[in-house]
Amino acid sequence: MITSLDLGYLLVGAFSIVLIATSNIIRDKLYLNEALLAVVFGIIIGPYCLNLVNVDMWDIQKVSITTQVTRIVIAIQVMITGAVTLPRKFVYNNYKSMLIMLIPVMLGMWFISGSLVYFMIPYLDFIQSLLIASCFTPTDPVLSSSIVQGYFAEKNVRREIRDLIAAESAANDGLGYPFLFIAIYWMQMSVGDAFRSWVVHIMLQQIALSIILGIIIGCGARISIKWCFARSMVELEALHLYPLMISFVLMGLLTWIKSDDLLACFMAGCALSWDEWFQDETASMGSFLHVLDSLLNIGVFIYIGVTMPFSLFVDLSIWRLIVLAMLVLFFRRIPVVLGLYKTVPLINGWREALFTGWFGPIGVGAIFYYTVADANVSSSNMTEDGKPITSTLAAVVYFVVLSSVIVHGLSIPIITTSQYIYRRILLDMPLSPDVEKSTSSKTAFSFTRTTTGTSEATTAVDN
Repeated sequence: MITSLDLGYLLVGAFSIVLIATSNIIRDKLYLNEALLAVVFGIIIGPYCLNLVNVDMWDIQKVSITTQVTRIVIAIQVMITGAVTLPRKFVYNNYKSMLIMLIPVMLGMWFISGSLVYFMIPYLDFIQSLLIASCFTPTDPVLSSSIVQGYFAEKNVRREIRDLIAAESAANDGLGYPFLFIAIYWMQMSVGDAFRSWVVHIMLQQIALSIILGIIIGCGARISIKWCFARSMVELEALHLYPLMISFVLMGLLTWIKSDDLLACFMAGCALSWDEWFQDETASMGSFLHVLDSLLNIGVFIYIGVTMPFSLFVDLSIWRLIVLAMLVLFFRRIPVVLGLYKTVPLINGWREALFTGWFGPIGVGAIFYYTVADANVSSSNMTEDGKPITSTLAAVVYFVVLSSVIVHGLSIPIITTSQYIYRRILLDMPLSPDVEKSTSSKTAFSFTRTTTGTSEATTAVDN
């Protein structure tokens, strides 16, 4: 007799086969990403629809397994971003842009999100609201990867902006701990004790130590693999697994010493590709890591769909969650980026700032930080109406993630469709099939800028 777990394997495998077989149509024709489709599929087969897969019936601790599933996917994603996606020395060469996006922008996102949660969700004090907001302050590297890859991005988004979005999302997923734990410590200690614990355990042990170890291990890994490769000790096929193994080493080591493994993975990836030797040697099979990344993304978003807590949504009030999610998506990030874009050298003009501000999706990282918060918040911590804060936390975070997956997942199709309608109907401009295919490159979000005799596609700036 087939078990629920075996049925899950069957359904996920079948869905993945269909997705792979139609991947060109889905990504390059419809401009959809696998995250949206995977979440919808997970909801359909989950306990609130067909009830074919029910994680609650498995003999596991759901929150614990969710922590590990999301942690592995994020660690591999940020490692791939640092080692493969970004140009060499990107973080070093663009440190000012990165610092602006990672410090004042994240602070603004955290405070705005916390204020919106406090305004929309009853029976929460402001510290509890900041705790919830800290879970979706980081942007998601998994969803961001669908923005910086594919036909639409390559045609319409300037390479520097794509790299900035990718680097920011990879780095800030490891920088969510300071925002999360300052709220947790405030709830559990006096202000003075909370600040001391935050500085020692979070800023020094979690953040500073992880950056140092990530760079050291990444540089050591680069030097050692180059030495072995020069002596023909390494097969090219094995070289492609190297970043993944570094990720697992860092996850084990950094967790052992109670430091931030996600941030360490990103820093190690950047150190590994410091001179682009690794990228050059693996260019012939460079798609391997991206294929693996896509498969992991499909699996984790199906899992998120299956575990979506719809009963908690009803308990908290659907209309409040809908309004909150829309406010968060539109006001959490866009006003901050628009206000600071002139201090970010990589962003040219307010339209690029608008694009960068809009595409700061919320996804796997938010679920991961929810599980971390759930494990560290005392069960005695209640909202003002006597309910555990963890149930409100789960409802808000999951609903915001669902909203972001849907809204950001449909943003590019909506943009391309609206431009198609505008050109074909309102302007009555018949287009040839070849022109139709490249319509997106002529949208209000892109233009071709000529610099030093060369032409490059970019998101629109003031012209």
